[in-house]
Order: sequence, then C-alpha cells, then structure tokens
Amino acid sequence: MTVAEVARRLCVSVDWVYERAKSGELPSYKLPGGRRLFRWSEVLATLEERYREGGSMPGDRAA
Repeated sequence: MTVAEVARRLCVSVDWVYERAKSGELPSYKLPGGRRLFRWSEVLATLEERYREGGSMPGDRAA
C-alpha cells in the first residue's frame, strides 16, 4: 500500500503516516527513488500492539 492509502484507511494525514514511517513507528519498505510502501497486515499488527500496551490509536484525541 502507498502512504496515501494507509492515511486514508487510518483517517490520518499523509504527513502523519510519513513521519511514523520515517521514525520506524510504522513498518514500511523504502524503494529505490524514495517511495515507501506498506503491508496493511504489518501496519495493523503494529497499531494493535501499541494499543494493547496503552498507547493511543491514530485519530484518538485526548479528553
């Protein structure tokens, strides 16, 4: 999946996805030329693990 596709599915900005990928928070594959691709199953697994550990999910707002 592309950065835009992940952002659309998570209801977050492209910048949010790109920054998390750059920092290593979201697993991605950087292709020659700089393009990033994602496996949806890996993105979901990462976010589910983060949520189980008490972190927030994308789009969550602090009350």
